[in-house]
Parts: sequence; structure tokens; C-alpha cells
Amino acid sequence: MSEEKNVLEEVVAAIKKLLGFGSDEQITSAVNDIVDAKGDEAGILAALQGLFGDAIDKADLLEVVKNFIGGGKGIDLGNILELCQGIGDKVGGFDKIASLVGAATGAGSVTDAVKSTAGSVTDAVKSTAGSVTGAV
Repeated sequence: MSEEKNVLEEVVAAIKKLLGFGSDEQITSAVNDIVDAKGDEAGILAALQGLFGDAIDKADLLEVVKNFIGGGKGIDLGNILELCQGIGDKVGGFDKIASLVGAATGAGSVTDAVKSTAGSVTDAVKSTAGSVTGAV
């Protein structure tokens, strides 16, 4: 269990860097809700709206979720960062989202954080979650 908790903490830290806003508690809650939804679109959408508020159009979020689930993937700790990246791609980047939710970001800082953090965390999550979930 502690190994899973460490993975959760790494995922939350990566998502926080990726987004450039949000408290640890807020992101942890959203991540847990997404994983608990077990592929249920409405549950995942509600968790994402809890994280992004009105900053991202509900239709855009739903489209990303449907495409992600439609690709045959479930959503778990091993690929939740990929889901978040898909949302960023859909709406034109996380710097834009951060400004919409009123967070201060330095130019390119969020994108740089993604490049430096996401790969290593995703690899760590995949290696840990792989044994638990039989990751793809």
C-alpha cells in the first residue's frame, strides 16, 4: 500500500507541475475520484470539473475523456498524466488553462515542467503500476 501511496504522491506532484496550479489536496482528490470512477465518463468528468472548474468547457473535457476511454484504455495511476496532457493539448496548453483559473505562470514554465518531469514520473508510475494493473 505504501508503494501505491508513493506513486500517487509522484503523480500528484507531476500533475501539479503540469498544470501550474492547484493544491496537493485538490489534485489528490481529483486523481482519486478519476481512478475510483473506473472508466465511468460521468464520474471522470465530475472529477475533472472539480479540478478545472469553469476554465475548460465541459464539452472539451468530455471529448478528451471519450477519446481516451474509446482508445481502449482504462484510466489509472499509470496513465492519468497522459489524460491530463490530452486535456492540455485540446485546449491549447496548460499556460492558457492556468491563466483562465487565475494562476500566475512564467512564460513557458509549465511546458518546461512537463518536459522535465512528466517522462520520468510516467516511467516510475508505469514500472510500479505495471505490476499492480498489468499496464499496457
